[in-house]
Amino acid sequence: MLAFAELLGGAIILDAAIKGDSIANVVKGQATQQPITGGSSGGSSGAISGAGKGGYVNPVPGASASRLDEGADYTLSSKGFVAPGRSRIVGTSGSFFQGGNIWAQFLDGPLAGQYWYVGEGVKPASGIRPGVIVQAGQRITDSIASPYNGIVGNIEAGFSDANGTPLAQSTGGYSEGQTTAAGVAWNNFVKGLGGAAGRAETAVRGTLTGALAGLESGSGF
Repeated sequence: MLAFAELLGGAIILDAAIKGDSIANVVKGQATQQPITGGSSGGSSGAISGAGKGGYVNPVPGASASRLDEGADYTLSSKGFVAPGRSRIVGTSGSFFQGGNIWAQFLDGPLAGQYWYVGEGVKPASGIRPGVIVQAGQRITDSIASPYNGIVGNIEAGFSDANGTPLAQSTGGYSEGQTTAAGVAWNNFVKGLGGAAGRAETAVRGTLTGALAGLESGSGF
């Protein structure tokens, strides 16, 4: 049978592990609840602070990224495009892009109320239609050939307005190939969640406010 001192010592160590605090603080009765998180991956400069906050996930798992423009351009993997957070699907048949056009509104976290879009080489996955609530990480697209270059699963994704128009159109304007503030913000959002990072090819155009301005600067939400 274990001695009382051994049992007490084990209990203290277990309590420290649960709280994520030091054994000394547990003994003093000063321990605080500190959720244990994974170590830093040492991501590249510009990754957002507190990546993963708000219950968000990388929307382009396994994808490769190319340029930043109104949003960011990607070629999707077999995993498709997934909802970056719990969201309400607003539209699935907008006319802004050739090919597919899906947009939705974040329901939770620091970006609640903001809209996001994915367009071009995608079509709605089964059951994805306006009004549907999707969960973070839920696949929302099937890949098709992009009408712009014929590449299956070649897309653009980013932040939009309530009508599914890329936010870059109303936050500084956009001309083909122009890197925008909205595109940089989206890129930092995805990169901070472990997704592929796109490249800026021009000076950045546009001005953002609120949480999106924090994303653009790389300081977080």
